[in-house]
Amino acid sequence: MATSDQRRQSDQAAAASNAKSSSPSSKLSVPVKIAIVVAVVGVAVSFVALRHDSAVSTPVRDDSRAIVALEDAGDSDKTTAGADKVANHPQVNVTFYNVHQEPCDILWTNDDGKEVKMETIEAGGSRVFTSYVTHLWIWRTTASQEYIKSVLLDTPGTFYSYSSVDSSFQEQYQKEHGFPWINVVPRGPMIRWVPDPVAVGHEQTYEIGPGFYTERDGVPDPESKLNITLVTEAVIPKVFVIENFLSADECDHIVELAIQSGQMKRSGVKTTGELVPTRTSYQMWLKATETNIIENIFKRGYNLMQIPFGTDWNVYGEELQVLRYQVTQEYQPHEDFFKPTDYPTYKAVQAGQNRYATLFLYLSDVDEGGETVFPRAHGTYVENACQHPEGVKVKAKKGRAALFFSMLPDGNLDTNSLHGGCPVIEGTKWAANFWLWDPKFTN
Repeated sequence: MATSDQRRQSDQAAAASNAKSSSPSSKLSVPVKIAIVVAVVGVAVSFVALRHDSAVSTPVRDDSRAIVALEDAGDSDKTTAGADKVANHPQVNVTFYNVHQEPCDILWTNDDGKEVKMETIEAGGSRVFTSYVTHLWIWRTTASQEYIKSVLLDTPGTFYSYSSVDSSFQEQYQKEHGFPWINVVPRGPMIRWVPDPVAVGHEQTYEIGPGFYTERDGVPDPESKLNITLVTEAVIPKVFVIENFLSADECDHIVELAIQSGQMKRSGVKTTGELVPTRTSYQMWLKATETNIIENIFKRGYNLMQIPFGTDWNVYGEELQVLRYQVTQEYQPHEDFFKPTDYPTYKAVQAGQNRYATLFLYLSDVDEGGETVFPRAHGTYVENACQHPEGVKVKAKKGRAALFFSMLPDGNLDTNSLHGGCPVIEGTKWAANFWLWDPKFTN
């Protein structure tokens, strides 16, 4: 069967033959003929270039006036993928979110009613298209081509489409908040305490316990207290800095336990433990009951977060992850939460359980580098945030803690909590992670 390009070439050849004998163009002067040939060749070259640069695997028809641009959500680079805009039809910027646990196809319906495949979106992925009012889009599963739903664009501006059949909640959430709901549905609001950041530089003081362990005074009385002050470093996401959360002797105790354990090994990623070049630190884990000193530190952290500490401490959080970063070692920007579409078999996450807060403890001073950086602080992404003068960074200082939140009060996961460990330039960085869960932790 002849392709549309072959039919077009055949039609052009027939038209040229007829024109040779009957059209006025056959009587044109030589210079004019040369100009026409150059123009035609230019158009052909432009068409070939368009086809070569296209991000769409399906050939673009002459009448597929649908899509002007395609991009990964959150990225800035757009790839030209279509032809003419629709005259008199307002533009619509539409974002497609695949909330299925398998790849799905996005298809545009052209003027002839034919479905034209535009993109395959992986599970949990998203794509942004520029389309037009009156355009009809179709969701289908990639493997079986099973029909999921249709999307008719009927209003100009911005539109969000989710692959789920019942996506009214996600679409309404996006419309109201300006960013997608990425946690499971249904999922209620957080039940844990979250301090109000108020504004950058705001201070709030709390009395918590137990007090510090020191070599001179030993393990403190269980009823002892100390005052700590949360200083707001960022409002979006919620980031606080706490000076003197640990004593110098408590920091040294954690480091000594890690070294003596002989268990320090290359850090992996979340549940898989996979080694990746984006994370080059070394780690080990300490239970709350490891020593009386470690237990006191857990109690202090739980007391700050208004979580009861008892024999069921691991219902609310994970073991303490101890980290060592040497020169050049880093952890590139990442989120601490588990995105449900990335962990389809993690039953706790699929049930709505997730990390909501990170209490990050600095166990040593670092001569240069090693800051904790927040590239999306204030809601705007900053490239190379470790070097950027306006990047929000927390410097490593012995005894200091950084408290930040991965979940929003309504139960959604906060992508603005993206953070990383800047490369250590001089010295060694020792640190530890408290990861706390809402509503509970299931290992």
